[in-house]
Amino acid sequence: MKDFIQYISEYKNTQPDSVFIKSGKHLYTYKDVSKIVNSLSLNIKNGRNKGRNIGLLLKDSPEFLFAFFSIIKNSDIAILLPSNSSPEIITSLLDKNKFDTIIYNEEYRNIIENNKSIKFDKVKKIIVGNPIDDEINFDDLCISTNYSSPNTYISIDIPAVLLYSSGVSGNPKGIIFDHQAIVNNTISCWEIIGSKLKLSLLGYPNFSNYISLILVIGVALVSGGTIIIPENKSPEALLETIDKEKPEVFIGVSKILNQLVNNKNHKILNILKYALAVGNTLSLDFIEKWESTYSSPLLEGYGLTEGLIVSFNKPGLWKKDYSFGVGLSKYKMKVVDENEIEVGSGQTGELFIKGPCLFREYQNSRNPFLHENWFPTGDLVYKDVNGFYFYKGRKNNKINRYGFSICSQEIEKVILQHPKVKKVKVLKLIGEKFDNMKICIVPKDDIEINIEEIKSYARTNLPKFLQPDFVQLFDEFPEDELGKMNRNILIQKL
Repeated sequence: MKDFIQYISEYKNTQPDSVFIKSGKHLYTYKDVSKIVNSLSLNIKNGRNKGRNIGLLLKDSPEFLFAFFSIIKNSDIAILLPSNSSPEIITSLLDKNKFDTIIYNEEYRNIIENNKSIKFDKVKKIIVGNPIDDEINFDDLCISTNYSSPNTYISIDIPAVLLYSSGVSGNPKGIIFDHQAIVNNTISCWEIIGSKLKLSLLGYPNFSNYISLILVIGVALVSGGTIIIPENKSPEALLETIDKEKPEVFIGVSKILNQLVNNKNHKILNILKYALAVGNTLSLDFIEKWESTYSSPLLEGYGLTEGLIVSFNKPGLWKKDYSFGVGLSKYKMKVVDENEIEVGSGQTGELFIKGPCLFREYQNSRNPFLHENWFPTGDLVYKDVNGFYFYKGRKNNKINRYGFSICSQEIEKVILQHPKVKKVKVLKLIGEKFDNMKICIVPKDDIEINIEEIKSYARTNLPKFLQPDFVQLFDEFPEDELGKMNRNILIQKL
């Protein structure tokens, strides 16, 4: 199995002048990237041993990619810090790590300098920007007069990347992957779109997120294609980039896809050959609108940080009704009951997954996860007779009332049909005898709605045992860039 660095080396030799990275007016060929990565990796290593922790606190940019490839080339661990997180979260993640080196944008200097856990007499600081004091200029490290061909061998079973979970619970978890898992998952995803060569890809999630790591960086690289980096991630900027650069594939989540489709310039999306969506499930209304408006297939997938991309719908096998497709070639999947016994088709249970794309271990854990073991995802799903999986909700959000057990998403789907409702979340409130239930509503823009309307709609459309105990209206829900809601913050607002 080839690693990412071997792919760069191969394409440097077979298609040296093909563009690998496109960022505005800046173009970098495979030959350019190979040379920069070789120089940067040599200067970062500087005679030190491999296996070091090197933090990346960088915005999406060519510099992020140069640094990432250089780190894994040295057999070090790339700790991908989520640069779009709040200063408080970034600080908490810095506290969890012991860095040998940290590479960061100038705008994060104060966060780095004020972090007491970083011992600056031992940590090398490399800045993308104007250096001061003991900071090292990133650009200087990318230039070397002693250029030599990059090494082509990396042990695929050693740690390569530390990713952080979305942290919707308020506490992001560090999750470590080896080279084998990253490459295996990338190739499985590439197969979904026919293993086409020289794909050009544009993605919405940040590079530090597992979705873009695999579906943008990974798939572009293994296909010998191009990574397109937009000026920013606003709907307007993304549509402008699609119109100008003509990417074949766009990778998004339900949040940004809805914003793009509702933009006045949405017809630009017809340029795409594929649109891939991972994350929160797409509504039937959205799917039908996409299919009737655009020529490109919309393929919905399922993933989680511990397992990367797990499943996808395939072209020609599109299944509606909230299906997230079938398992990728490297994964085994099963649905189990509360006793971890596999259930039959049509029965709801927890999704368990197994395969070589699973994570290696949690950060600071002494118990490595074994790939031959099944991993419990915490997601409730069912599988139909054709092997397609359907999302029902999170296991810890399952509501128990009057002897019945139901997934919160089932209630949300009903309430979302109200013509004045834009978003809905059902919160479980633990009671003495059974769970209480609160329906949280974001009304559609510029439309007034009152609590009694929702209660009346619930009485008409939900059985008596699922009538809400409380209803509350919100201007907006606290969500991250992927549209995942922080339930802890929402509960604090109750």
